Amino acid sequence: MVTLTAWPAVGYGFSNWSGDASGSANPIAVTMDADRNVAANFVVSCFSLTVTINPAGWGAVSQNPTSNCGGLYGAGSIVSLTASPTAGHFFGSWSGDVSGSSNPASVTMNTNRFVTANFTGQLHVSSITMTKTHPSGNDWYARATVTVQDALGAVASGVAVTGVWTKNTSSWSNNPISPPNTTDASGQVTFTSATADCTHGNDCTFVYRVTNLTKTNYTYNAAADVGNPGTIEAP
Repeated sequence: MVTLTAWPAVGYGFSNWSGDASGSANPIAVTMDADRNVAANFVVSCFSLTVTINPAGWGAVSQNPTSNCGGLYGAGSIVSLTASPTAGHFFGSWSGDVSGSSNPASVTMNTNRFVTANFTGQLHVSSITMTKTHPSGNDWYARATVTVQDALGAVASGVAVTGVWTKNTSSWSNNPISPPNTTDASGQVTFTSATADCTHGNDCTFVYRVTNLTKTNYTYNAAADVGNPGTIEAP
């Protein structure tokens, strides 16, 4: 009994056996009870590589080698993929037939492949403008207008802003965590505190701190914040 194993060269695939062996099983066993003549038949085998940029325009992906099979890749080819973000964006991860965040990454072309390069943007607080109002009695409110920008310094709309109010750096019975609220076309959103009893004998320091910025395809870069938290005193 002899075992035969067909090994295709790059760009080719094993098809089938002929002569004194048949079928496409690989490897295959041949019983040597007589002289045998066996042919291993190969075919040209090329596969496509489709790369998608997400979001479109935020980066590019180079392929090395470019192609070696008439615009496609021969079976068994290993292709290196390198993601390059555009200004103000960052490479995040691969998805599809490649996973993880290694850059460059490689893919083996033993079938048609589909790969997505996912890029991200970054958001930060560019300012918090604090104001106060005194509607009646000893009650004071503070308002915090938060402005959000991206890594290029452009205002960012549609960003969910989450933050927290404190008063006099200690626990405050009216100290709610603000619900996520979304920046407008100018990249701004305003939060209003609960009231506080603030008189000249009971001065108040209102503080608003942003704790998170959320938007699809973006991450919060707190290290780039300016003026976070915002502070104002009353009365």
